[in-house]
Amino acid sequence: MHLRDYLDPSLIFTGLTTPDKRTLLEDLARRAAAQITGVDRKALEQRMVARERDSSTGVGEGVAIPHCFLEGLEKTACVLAQVPDGVDYDAIDEKPVFILFMLMSPPDARMAHLRLLARISRVASREGFAKEAAAATTPDELHKLIVREDRSHTG
Repeated sequence: MHLRDYLDPSLIFTGLTTPDKRTLLEDLARRAAAQITGVDRKALEQRMVARERDSSTGVGEGVAIPHCFLEGLEKTACVLAQVPDGVDYDAIDEKPVFILFMLMSPPDARMAHLRLLARISRVASREGFAKEAAAATTPDELHKLIVREDRSHTG
């Protein structure tokens, strides 16, 4: 399984500014609903906010991986967002988040969802990854970074 197979360049957003985590999740839900067949904006927003209430998906080192299962979705999708100035995300290391992978899957794709979460974690775990991703100036540049990083991990 490769992350690059789930990254649609039209779902990569750079240069975002946001006052807080909730506003960012609402913005990304709106963007996802506009681009992905079967995504209900309100349902996605509610799922993501509820997931964050349970525990933050800010995994540290400037990265967050909010995720949920969503009825009506045809296949697993990933939105990639860059917030160059960072956002307070209640991450486990209490540092701002610069890169966010919003993962959503149909309810019947649980195993693939878990495998993709693990893949994102591996790809984003390299020291300096978030800093390099935060410096990307275009969605294409960020996409190339993710693809390069994904290729560096076998399996």
